[in-house]
Amino acid sequence: MSRFRFGVFAQLITSFTLAVLFTVIAAGIGIFSIQKINSGIKQVVLSRVPAMTQAYQLGQQSEAIVASAPMLVRVKSQAQRETISFRIADRVRWLQEIIDSLRDYQVDNDVLEVINQTRQQLLNNFGRLDLLIQNRIDVNVRINRRYTELLDIFQAKKGLENETNDKWFTVFSDLLDQLLLMQRVTEPVRFETLRESVLIAFERMPALKNDSATSKERELLARLRKVAMGKEGLIELQGELGEELQKISGILAVNERLSSRFVYSVNDLIRRMREDIEENSHEFQLLVDSRTALLTNIVLVAVVVLGFICAIFVWRILTRLNMLKESMRVHAEGGECAIEIDGADEISDMADALRYLVDEIKQREEIMKLSEARFRDVAEATSDWLWETDSDLKYSLVSDRFFDITGFTRNDILGTTPMGFASLARSEEDDPEKWLHHANDLKNRRRFRDFSYSIRCPDGVWRQAKVSGKPIFNSDGVFKGYRGTGADITAETQARSRLMAANEIMPGAFALWDHENRLVLCNRKYYQYYKVLNDRIRPGVTFEELALLMEERHGVRDHEGYGERRKRFRKKPSGVFMEALSNGHYLQVSEAPTLDGGTVSLVIDITERIKTETRLELARQDSENANKAKSKFLAAASHDLRQPLHAIGMFLSALEDRRSKVDNENARADLKIINNISDSLEALRGLLNALLDISKLDAGVMKAEKTSVMLRPLIDRLLKQYNGRAQEKGLVLKSFCPDLAVHSDPVLLERILSNLMSNAVRYTREGGVLLGVRRRGDNVIIQVSDTGVGIPQDKVLDIFVEFQQLENPARDRRRGLGLGLAIVDRVISLLGHRLEVKSFLGKGTTFSLEIERDEVQISTGEEKPVEVALSGNQVPLVLVIDDEPDILEGMEQLISGWKYDVIAASSTQEALERVKQSVKKPSLILADYRLQEDLTGAQAIRLIHEQLGQEIPAAIITGDTAPDRIQEAKSSGFILLHKPLRPAKLRQIIRTVHAGTFPGQDGAEQ
Repeated sequence: MSRFRFGVFAQLITSFTLAVLFTVIAAGIGIFSIQKINSGIKQVVLSRVPAMTQAYQLGQQSEAIVASAPMLVRVKSQAQRETISFRIADRVRWLQEIIDSLRDYQVDNDVLEVINQTRQQLLNNFGRLDLLIQNRIDVNVRINRRYTELLDIFQAKKGLENETNDKWFTVFSDLLDQLLLMQRVTEPVRFETLRESVLIAFERMPALKNDSATSKERELLARLRKVAMGKEGLIELQGELGEELQKISGILAVNERLSSRFVYSVNDLIRRMREDIEENSHEFQLLVDSRTALLTNIVLVAVVVLGFICAIFVWRILTRLNMLKESMRVHAEGGECAIEIDGADEISDMADALRYLVDEIKQREEIMKLSEARFRDVAEATSDWLWETDSDLKYSLVSDRFFDITGFTRNDILGTTPMGFASLARSEEDDPEKWLHHANDLKNRRRFRDFSYSIRCPDGVWRQAKVSGKPIFNSDGVFKGYRGTGADITAETQARSRLMAANEIMPGAFALWDHENRLVLCNRKYYQYYKVLNDRIRPGVTFEELALLMEERHGVRDHEGYGERRKRFRKKPSGVFMEALSNGHYLQVSEAPTLDGGTVSLVIDITERIKTETRLELARQDSENANKAKSKFLAAASHDLRQPLHAIGMFLSALEDRRSKVDNENARADLKIINNISDSLEALRGLLNALLDISKLDAGVMKAEKTSVMLRPLIDRLLKQYNGRAQEKGLVLKSFCPDLAVHSDPVLLERILSNLMSNAVRYTREGGVLLGVRRRGDNVIIQVSDTGVGIPQDKVLDIFVEFQQLENPARDRRRGLGLGLAIVDRVISLLGHRLEVKSFLGKGTTFSLEIERDEVQISTGEEKPVEVALSGNQVPLVLVIDDEPDILEGMEQLISGWKYDVIAASSTQEALERVKQSVKKPSLILADYRLQEDLTGAQAIRLIHEQLGQEIPAAIITGDTAPDRIQEAKSSGFILLHKPLRPAKLRQIIRTVHAGTFPGQDGAEQ
């Protein structure tokens, strides 16, 4: 356990304890004195002050009661009297309560008894006064009533003023005036005189006018006598009022006497209570003075004693602290002295701490000297130098390395500013504008990095230097100067110059950026490409600054957001960054990071390439436009040809039906001619259908509906289709097909293979054709091989161009049209299959079609067409709408020849009228797509549907092959048929309507 020390803290605690002890004693005495004073004050407050307050209230109420009597006398109505009487009674009751409460205090009972008796007398006197006031008000009411009647008589008298002028009227008028004057008379003597005069006037009235008085005069006199005479007459009531007023005056005199005695008694009570309180207050004052003197003496004694004790303690503490302070001052000034502080308290602990601190400071100074020596050695050994300026930007420190490198002396640079030294070393000749920016950085206290400049040394040699610096501020934010480093970059600059010379021969602009995205170097083409930034492109400028300036100065066409886009590419330089400059040039920027975290930028001017690509794109568009124009021309020509061909087909079919019913030599000869015409028509129809297929593919109308297609039935159909033609040419037709299925469109796939087989049979003179199928991984290869003439290798791609035939310069239509392989190429692109051609001139050609393999499906049988017999009223009515008269007549003759009912209309309006007149609704509508009245066939069909109130089967027949027209007709939703239409196809459509299998009919499949 540590030894107890009576140290500084213990001494202060002791002094504080003594002070608290004396304070507690003084406080106890003070509390005792205050309690004594408090008991006296409590006695005064609890007994004397409330009694005094009650006495003052008693005086105030007495004065209010005395003032209430005149108010009661002046009232004019019973309501006012009752209000004041109630108020007086309430105050009198309150006086009783105050007197009763004063009996509880130490108050003179004799005085209270006198006050109470006077209060009771006042109460009784107010009762009598209230009764008299009540009678007076009642008499006044009756008097006012009589005076009202008197005023009525006075008004009636004015009516007799012109009827008589005798003495009676004058006496009557004087009587009225005297009665009216009686209301204002208050003196008893004058009232009595006026009363006698009125009575005498009444006695004289009968003598003045006896029987000669008129009825009005008698009536008026009687009314006046009734008002003035009798017990309730005005004279008696006025006398009664005078008596009441005399009684009230007597009561008021008594009330005044009682009120004076009451007020005097109350004031006497207040005086006695005030004297009692003043006496008690004097006693309390004496008690407070005695106790205050005692407490003051005790406090003075305590303060003196405590002050003496504390002074001893404090003097001893201050003496030792002064000794310690003197020792600290000597050591702070760098001197040496012994720290001798005796004792075992906190001050001695502070002395020990000071000894330790002095030893620690000495040790730190030794370490500091060693560090300074080490720093000086490093500064002298490094290739860089250190520099520092004061707040006036004058050099105050430059390390020796600078002088060793440049040959300048300390007197040349110390005390000069950077701009002054630049003038001395002729550095401003390097780049004056660069020095202006540097001066601006120094003036605005900005940090700068890697500021490079040239120095002409005293020996005449030019050297390159690079400096970096930052401003120094104290804790208050006051600028103290710059501090930084410098380096000799002469060798680096020479190497960079050689690198720049190499970069100048590069085909594009070159720029090198450091790890902080600051420009290190760039070639001249960089300045040429970015002329808008020439005033800011210099080593040390940041990439962000140049990007933002490019945006602000509208250096690129799309300048909005250019800075952000360029910075994003700098962070992730993937691919190339394209820049369209405002001067019309196009730049391609490629960037890559360096090993030290920097970036290399390579900029190429691709303006000529862009222009070339633009020209190529325009040429491509021209080519596409020419191709579209060709397609439109062919479509228009096809439409114009299809119209008459369609009519010819209808007429031929009708003629054939008619001549086949005649059995003679001429008819058979006609049928032969008709068959020849039909063959020629069929060849032309094939040409137009091929053009239609091309147009459909170009328009995108032809859609692929892929499904699982079994190949063996397809191969068998193709062999049956081309076996007869092959035998006619003496060719062998073979096939090989295992049980395989592919994923394709069955109709389009059959059309592809059919065109390939047709070409193989057509261009093979001897030998044969092989149609084979085999597997290749997950795909299936279908090959059509022949032993025909073959195709030159340089002409393989030409065979897929429209109307290209290698062995048909004379354009023999029996050898094809040159559209089959063009259709094959487009359909294969639509299906996404792959076609490969291998051919050897004079030996033959093989077309290999590669298709995705599918699962083999088990066939459930084939559907057979349904033939429906027509008879009686079941014969359909066909509505035909076409604006070509020849086509309309041919369709009518053909359909009527099949024993069907026909309505032929050349316009929509005619069709609507004919349908309205017909007793039978059409079963089928056949409408041309182009009609008169600027309507299409689809619009005409919808109008007929609206008139009939139902939708009936309908088809659109068109001769258009233009892709846009095909798309329009296809989007109408109706069946689309193309001219020239085979009669057999038309007859089959009519039969499907009657059989209920027409697409769109209930129960019919689409």
